[in-house]
Amino acid sequence: MDNIAKLDATVAILSTLMHSKAYCLQRISDDYSRRAYRVLSTIWSFNVSACLTIASIGFAGMFTVFSYLAPTMLEVTKVSPEWIPFGLAAFGVGGIIGNIAGGKLFDRFQFRAVGYGAS
Repeated sequence: MDNIAKLDATVAILSTLMHSKAYCLQRISDDYSRRAYRVLSTIWSFNVSACLTIASIGFAGMFTVFSYLAPTMLEVTKVSPEWIPFGLAAFGVGGIIGNIAGGKLFDRFQFRAVGYGAS
């Protein structure tokens, strides 16, 4: 075979491989976009929206308390600054106990546990 024939064969093989790769990537891309749409569309279901809303409010409350715990202890209760670590530790222990108790309540009562926890 002369050099031109070898070049033609190489170009033909490479173009076939690239075409098949592009076809496979297109199919994978279509699958991902369908899956992504399906996952994103579940956000609008009631259960997922309720869970995200409850989590957002809970996290906002937690960070608010955590941010203002030391100033409140110092200015409102007039304790000495040495008590701040104990207040933060109590807040952390309360969060751990709340997570354990909340998980057990949710396992038992599902979304009705939110009402039990709020009362």
